[in-house]
Amino acid sequence: MKNKRTYHIPLTFLLALLMVFQSCTVYKKQAVSLEEAVQARKKTRITMADGTVKKYSYITYRDEQYFGVKPAESASKNMIDEVLPSNAVSTVKIKDLKASNRRSVILAGAPAVGLLAFGFWYFSTGDWVDCLYNCD
Repeated sequence: MKNKRTYHIPLTFLLALLMVFQSCTVYKKQAVSLEEAVQARKKTRITMADGTVKKYSYITYRDEQYFGVKPAESASKNMIDEVLPSNAVSTVKIKDLKASNRRSVILAGAPAVGLLAFGFWYFSTGDWVDCLYNCD
């Protein structure tokens, strides 16, 4: 019989992978205008005319300009406003909250239920208690 402690490392990597999948954001397939992105006030992914992709926490409009707002990298500032020239924006997509939640539940919840089922089955043999004290 395999040492039960050998399952700890793959299990740790699997749980770390599940945490990475849980943080994924799904954006709506249909592009919206900058005005609709301002009204939605959701996470936004903008593809510029030159092909670069920029992600923002939300989009604002003031002083007749659009701004992409994202968290600052330093602790001294809260948020950074970046000017978005409307003629340089190619596509604007906003976060799809339902699809993001669905993906999180499927990618994190289903394997977690499987791990629990495996744990109940694996430890139901009764010899795991002996392994805690004498695991060679």
